[in-house]
Amino acid sequence: DANITPGSHAVCSMIRACARTGHPMAALHLLNEHAPPSVPQPWHGRAISTAMLACGERFPPAQTLSLLPLMLKRGVKPTSHTYSFLLAACAQHGSWRQARMLLKRMVAEGLKASMRD
Repeated sequence: DANITPGSHAVCSMIRACARTGHPMAALHLLNEHAPPSVPQPWHGRAISTAMLACGERFPPAQTLSLLPLMLKRGVKPTSHTYSFLLAACAQHGSWRQARMLLKRMVAEGLKASMRD
């Protein structure tokens, strides 16, 4: 991704490490410290999505889904990858109602839900 600098790769890695080891508040602190909402950057979406992916692997979907409003508040438009991470979190915990709601929202936003063989 051309918009990601080496510094942003490090931030994304640190966020994922914190979230995966059970420190979601530390991950969010890093996100706010190194990706402040007052200074939006193209890679902020990647950092938030990284937190979603990591949290989805470990925590209940509600915690992961709470990052979507944060993303929107920062003016970052969710991508099909963002929704894939959120849907994976729902699948991990059998939250089919939340997954269905997300899929509807994704399609309503004009993103395609694709399936691979």
